[in-house]
Amino acid sequence: MSKKNKKKAKPSKPHQLRKAAPAKRSKKLLAGKPVAATEEMVANRVAADEQLGDDQVLQILVDCVPRAGGSSDEIQMTNALKDYGFLAKDQVLVLNTFVTGNKDFGVQRYGFKLSDDSLAFAAPATVMNDYAKAIQSKAKKSV
Repeated sequence: MSKKNKKKAKPSKPHQLRKAAPAKRSKKLLAGKPVAATEEMVANRVAADEQLGDDQVLQILVDCVPRAGGSSDEIQMTNALKDYGFLAKDQVLVLNTFVTGNKDFGVQRYGFKLSDDSLAFAAPATVMNDYAKAIQSKAKKSV
């Protein structure tokens, strides 16, 4: 190869750091067209952050029921607490204590708090779905 055909190498320049581009607002698709998030969408998202999710409530039940002395059977939302071994009001109170006060398995695990008397309605005949709804609706985000 002749010197004439050789390409000259450009001197290397240090890479300049680029500033990160500002985060783009997420846009929802409505009928295939992007739409800016509305105030209602933002309010719903904030409200969702202020309430335990269905999956979180289910995980609390899965963790707390056996630890409070109940059965480790799969949680069926149509079953009553008595179906999991909570045959007396005192046993239900133990479950309530786990749900409200246990930092590792109760509502505190997800950054929520629940007053001790918020589940006082529960009895052995309480359906698991009603118990779960009470946890979800009464739990408040910890500050």
